[in-house]
Amino acid sequence: MYEDLVEKLVEVDEAVATEVSPEKKMKEYHARQLNGPLKKSTFPGLEGQYMKFWLLTDGTIIPVVYTHIDTAMEAGTRYSELCDQGALAGYINTRDEEAGLRNRREPKLTTSQISKMKQLYDKYGFEEMFTDLGFAQNDAKISSGSELTNYLRYGKGKVKKAWEAVETAIEVPEYLYHGTFKPLLDKIKSEGLRIEGTVKNYSDSEEGLIYLAKTFEEAEAFAEVSEAVPDEWIDQIVVLKIDTDKLDKSKLADDPNVRDMEVMTFIYPQDIPPEALEAMMPSSGLDEASYTGIAEAGWIHPNGKFEEIPNYTMGDHELHAYAMIHPGRVTGYQTVAGTKAYFQYLSQGHIRYIQSNRGFNIEVGKRPTESQMRAIRKGIKENKTGEFYFSVFMPNGGMGGGDSWVRFIESISKLP
Repeated sequence: MYEDLVEKLVEVDEAVATEVSPEKKMKEYHARQLNGPLKKSTFPGLEGQYMKFWLLTDGTIIPVVYTHIDTAMEAGTRYSELCDQGALAGYINTRDEEAGLRNRREPKLTTSQISKMKQLYDKYGFEEMFTDLGFAQNDAKISSGSELTNYLRYGKGKVKKAWEAVETAIEVPEYLYHGTFKPLLDKIKSEGLRIEGTVKNYSDSEEGLIYLAKTFEEAEAFAEVSEAVPDEWIDQIVVLKIDTDKLDKSKLADDPNVRDMEVMTFIYPQDIPPEALEAMMPSSGLDEASYTGIAEAGWIHPNGKFEEIPNYTMGDHELHAYAMIHPGRVTGYQTVAGTKAYFQYLSQGHIRYIQSNRGFNIEVGKRPTESQMRAIRKGIKENKTGEFYFSVFMPNGGMGGGDSWVRFIESISKLP
């Protein structure tokens, strides 16, 4: 009897040994489609919006046209069997620019799967990643969907590993800018901008990264709203102009905190040498060239009326705002009190404007009224260049900006 039992056990072992795994079945049946182009789903209600796929543990992609379940059954296996082996059911939502990975068993995310998702990210450029994976077990020690998104963007989650130098294809300007403060300038001139020992200036920024802006104005504005410096530093802002030819451009990536507006800031995960930096003094929200050829400057009030500031020069908006907030008091140019009054005046619904030979430039801190919107349109039409620039300060201290009417509408929709 014992011999019979042993013989039966051997037969079972041999049968198991010769059984084709679920992933192998998928590869054999869908051999012609392996790592092929993703196809738009034909599932009712999702036509043209979703592109689905199976992502196997070795990084192989199998496109899905209808459902993940049907694609598995065609190959003689099941959704659950593939999940047991660690395969991921993925999708890319082209309309909402998002992607997702699903597996009911919370498997360990493999290095090959991460690498393949990086390739898909580079090709399709989705903005957000959603998953229900068991993050604590994965090779990269990623602990959230946002960290996986960051990994795909610039090769860094909570830890630096083999993906640290992943390239991110972005358009890099000739120069970028970084706002800092005069008390730090001597050290920066000597050592450059260093990621070691950096302090988070905002609650949503990450340590170990240098944040760079596309424009002088953006860099200065971020310095003005820093949460990590003494108040007396606010009138000592210095903007650093950075030659991007002296950076490793492959490591520059879009700032992941920016959503639903033109990206005006970048992140850089390594030191910037002193020879790449040029210090530039700020000028109250605009670079020095913005103060040439000024035809008119002042405020657009909630009733849509323009109030011109006579004989305008840089810093006058701060002085005027302080006089409005604190009647009878006196403040000097670019003091902390003047800057705070300026932002307070913006939050009350008054819009800063400047008409110059560079374009019509405005700054808002509250959603414009209909009368102000008509006034802004009028200001754009009256400017000889036809150029329009704007900055929008959000209630949480963040900001956005751009140079198109469409972007402006998108940005102000988030204001109170």
